[in-house]
Amino acid sequence: MRKMRIVSVIGSKNSGKTTTVEYLLRELSNRGLRVGSAKHMHDLDASVDQPGKDTARHASAGSKVVIGVSPRELALIKKMDTSQFTLETLTRLLEKEILDVLLIEGFHAQVSRRSDIFKVVAAKDENDATNTLEGTSGPILAITGVITTHQHPSEIAGIPVVDLERNGRLLVNHITTLA
Repeated sequence: MRKMRIVSVIGSKNSGKTTTVEYLLRELSNRGLRVGSAKHMHDLDASVDQPGKDTARHASAGSKVVIGVSPRELALIKKMDTSQFTLETLTRLLEKEILDVLLIEGFHAQVSRRSDIFKVVAAKDENDATNTLEGTSGPILAITGVITTHQHPSEIAGIPVVDLERNGRLLVNHITTLA
């Protein structure tokens, strides 16, 4: 069985991370890969649960784990302190899913120095890309995001700047060879 590859999309706020993850999820899935995703949410009050819904009421009443099952999806909501949550914990949660690629948005502090995690940098401009690259170890596959909506160099620090609309398939091809 192949090992799940992790590709982390990192960058500053409003740099195009979510748009990049959406594009990669769609294109990799269309090529037949089993792809999962995880999103790091910084806001202390952020929750995927909706106030007033039954699952939130279960949690408010004391349930530490709530599973919501609908006709087309299953959601597991675990109420816990995630301040010490690690990437290893995340990958253990997904072991039985048999994914080819896990795309993660954020988690910069946890992935920036890891050489076993592929990175895509989303940036607003050249300065933003340079700031994100500082302190980030390879492998870095590409720079993309808002930077591609205006005049930009073809590469920054030897890393290609990829406009997903024009040549995103090159990045997808590269990730496909990793999986």
